[in-house]
Amino acid sequence: MLSDTTQELSVTLEDAQTTTESNEMPVVPPERLSLDSFINFPLPSYASAGSNGDLTQYFVTLPPDLTTMTAIMDALQTLPLPPPSVIKQLSSQAASAWQNGSRSLVYAHANDPRRFAFWVLSFWRGVSELRTNQTGWRAAQRFLSQPAFHHDDSEAIAFTAHMSTLPWSDRIMVRGFGDWVLVQDLRQFASRDWLNNSHLNVMLGVMYDKIKAIDPAVELRYKVQNTFFCAHSSYLR
Repeated sequence: MLSDTTQELSVTLEDAQTTTESNEMPVVPPERLSLDSFINFPLPSYASAGSNGDLTQYFVTLPPDLTTMTAIMDALQTLPLPPPSVIKQLSSQAASAWQNGSRSLVYAHANDPRRFAFWVLSFWRGVSELRTNQTGWRAAQRFLSQPAFHHDDSEAIAFTAHMSTLPWSDRIMVRGFGDWVLVQDLRQFASRDWLNNSHLNVMLGVMYDKIKAIDPAVELRYKVQNTFFCAHSSYLR
């Protein structure tokens, strides 16, 4: 990582979760914020376009000129992110740009001349990932709010209720996973898209547990075939 080769990444995405004034809105969601609140948390938006395709405009050989936390937080809250494709390209070029003498980055897509330390690239990547998670949870929320789930689906109702209490960045133990999992990873299960890859193992594990509760001797006759290497099918044998 770039932070291993420079000392410029002294401020990270985690640092952005603090503010200089207690009444200021944090730049990124507090870790204990519930999923419901996380979904609606105001994150910086994406710019509609990059800097005319010239990524060299982002890298500057002069040192950062934003040195106070108040100025940094104000800029991070109000300036738009580069488009996702630009963030990806900048990330791949950052190490070589540093080696070639660049010492700061600017919001070239916003024509803003203020210079940030290289950690701002980590901030862009982190917020971009948060926006992706928000989009996924909004889709899950729409899925669970379908009229078909309102009265006769206790699982959907329970999942929706948990969204108002589970912290968005937490890890929880889920039956069938066999380990602690990120709350963020659960959103795919509130959709019609989760029956793929290793998620099928969770379904098989839950089904197998229910069968064993009815007939404990089933373990002597059957075992579960996991699907880690099966692209499209799974089975009991």
